[in-house]
Amino acid sequence: KPKNDLQSLAIFLWCRATVTMQAIQALCREGFGEDALALVRCLFEMLISLRYIKKSPEQRVNRFFQFSNIQEKEYLDRELQIA
Repeated sequence: KPKNDLQSLAIFLWCRATVTMQAIQALCREGFGEDALALVRCLFEMLISLRYIKKSPEQRVNRFFQFSNIQEKEYLDRELQIA
């Protein structure tokens, strides 16, 4: 069990990174290395985000999750408009 919000975020990003890494491996196996590079960038951005948040976790962890929720809602709203 996470001891604090920063650990929760680290676990969340670790899970997301694991799935992303699996996708990168699958793309590379099928010969889509250039497409895999876009996901490598996502991994790098996760690392940068975590390092930035770690400098002031009390303020930044909740902002990260709030922003993630806003992005997810916007994505779902766009999908509903297409359907």
